[in-house]
Amino acid sequence: MEKRLRLLAEFLKDADTNVDCYYDGALESAIKYAQVETMQRIGQYLEEILEYSEEDVEKQLNYDKRADKYEI
Repeated sequence: MEKRLRLLAEFLKDADTNVDCYYDGALESAIKYAQVETMQRIGQYLEEILEYSEEDVEKQLNYDKRADKYEI
């Protein structure tokens, strides 16, 4: 399973745009570039998470953001 997730991370990080400067308008091009950027960022996050140790995973799963914000 981990190998498959690593492969997915690589596919996402290597995402490319198919912008056709003669066919796509400015809005379409911007959307395509944003989609690629999002896919690449997800791939980076996934790769980072796969590098976590088991302790780090448990720590992240049990982390409560609200506990730090409202601590008195």
